[in-house]
Amino acid sequence: MANWVSGSTYSFAFGAGTSVGDLVSYYIVAQDNATIPNATSYPLPGASGFSINPPSCSTPPVPPSTYTVMQGISGVYHVGVGKDYTTITAAAIDISTKFISGPLTLLLDDPTYPSETFPINFVSNPGSSSTNTLTLRPNEDMTTVISGNVPTGLFDLNGIDYFTIDGSNKSSNTRDLSIVNNETALGNYTISIRNSGGSNPVTNVTIKNCNIRIKPIHASAGNSAIMVPNTGGGHENVIFDNNHITSAFDAISIKGVSGNILRDFQITNNLIGSIYDSIAVTRIGIYLEYADNTVISNNEIMGPPGSSLNTGQTGIYIGPLSTNTKVQKNKIHTFWRSSDDGWGVSGLWFATADASTVTEISNNLIYDIHSPGINPGVGQNITYGMFFRSGGNVKILHNSISLTGAYLSPAASWDASSACLGFYYQATGGNFEIRNNILGNSMTTLGGGPRIWKAYGIMISAHLQVSVSSIIMIILLMVQMLI
Repeated sequence: MANWVSGSTYSFAFGAGTSVGDLVSYYIVAQDNATIPNATSYPLPGASGFSINPPSCSTPPVPPSTYTVMQGISGVYHVGVGKDYTTITAAAIDISTKFISGPLTLLLDDPTYPSETFPINFVSNPGSSSTNTLTLRPNEDMTTVISGNVPTGLFDLNGIDYFTIDGSNKSSNTRDLSIVNNETALGNYTISIRNSGGSNPVTNVTIKNCNIRIKPIHASAGNSAIMVPNTGGGHENVIFDNNHITSAFDAISIKGVSGNILRDFQITNNLIGSIYDSIAVTRIGIYLEYADNTVISNNEIMGPPGSSLNTGQTGIYIGPLSTNTKVQKNKIHTFWRSSDDGWGVSGLWFATADASTVTEISNNLIYDIHSPGINPGVGQNITYGMFFRSGGNVKILHNSISLTGAYLSPAASWDASSACLGFYYQATGGNFEIRNNILGNSMTTLGGGPRIWKAYGIMISAHLQVSVSSIIMIILLMVQMLI
C-alpha cells in the first residue's frame, strides 16, 4: 500500500524479511481520479485484469521490476598483507557486490602488490554519489609501486562514478604512488577509462598525484599510459591532475565517440615526458578527439630528447569534433625527429574539422621543436610550433614560440621550410585570430647541396581567413637563401 508524502510523491514499503543477496521482485498498480478511475501498472507489459479501490491486477506484468538486497560499505579499509583486503583486486571485487553507503577509502599499506590480478576492474556502484565517494591512495608516509607485465592494462575504470586515485600519502601534491606497466604490447595501457556496455559512462573520476608509466611500443597504433578508448563514449567530469607520465608512445589518449562525445575533461598540472631517453614519451603528449569543453592547462609536455623515429610527433593533438577547447599555460618542448625522410614535427596540431565553437590557445610556451622536413610551403611534413590542419574559429593569444637550430633538410629537391604558425589550405573554418604572440624562428639547414630553405614566423595558405592583430609582436629571422 502506498503512503502519500506530498504532491505526487508516495512511499512504498515492501521486501520485509529479506536477507543480503535476496532478489526482490515487485510491481506497482495505481489509479487516477477520473469519475470512473483508470488503473494501470508499472511495468505494464503482460499485466491484465485491472480493478480499482484498491488498484490491482489479476495477472502481474512480466517481467516485474527487481532489486537485490545489498550490504552497505563505507569507512576506511586497509589493503595489504594481513589487512582488511590482501590485494586491491580483492577490494574491487568485494566493493562491486556491496552498496557504497558513505565515503569509502582504501589505504595502501604495502610498498608493492605482487599478487594482483590485472587488470584491476573498478565498476559502477549503485550507491556512488557526490557524498558516497570511493578513494584509493597510499597510507600516510607509504610509498607504493603497483606494477605488472600486462598485455592489456593495470587498471580498468569501467562505468564507475565518484572515484579518485590519489597518489599522495600526505593529502597534498606529493607523488607517492607509481603505477607501471612493463609490457610492450600493441594497444596496451596502464590505466583505462571505459564504457564497455555503451550505456554506462564514467563520471566524476579523478586521477592525481601519481607516477604513471608504460613501456612504449613503436608502431602506428602504439600504446598509452592513460587511455580513454573510442568505445561507448559519454564520459563526463574526468580530471587528470599533477601526474608524472613517462615512457609511453602516447602519454594521454582521449577519444570520444561521434554522437556520444566526452564532456568536461580537465588535464592540468601534469609533467609529461622525461629528460631521459629511456623513459621518454616518444610520439604524442595529449591526444584529444570527440570531446567538448576540455581544459588542457599548466602542463609541461616534452618529447624524446635524443630524437625518435616515430611519425606524427606533437605535444598536443586536437582532433575531430573537439569543441570549446581551452589550451592554456602549457610548456611544450623537445619533440625531435632526426631522420631526414620527409616527416614533420609540431608543438601543437589542430585538426578539428569544426568551427562551430571557439577554441582558445593562449599563454603557451613552445620551443625545441625540430625535424628536417620536406615541404617548401604550407605542407603537413615540416616543423611547426603550431599547425592548423582543418577547422577554424581559433583565438591564438599571448603565446611564445621559438624555433632554432640547424635541422632543416639539405636534400636539394625538397626546399624544406619551418614556421612558428602554419595554416593549411583545408583549415577553411575561418576566424583565426592571432594576437600578442612572440614568434621566433632562426632554423637553418643541416648543410650540404644547393637548395632553397626558409624559416617563417607565420605561413598561411592564400585563401584562408586569418586575422593578424596590428599589435602582434614577431621576433623573426626570415630566411630565403640559395646555398
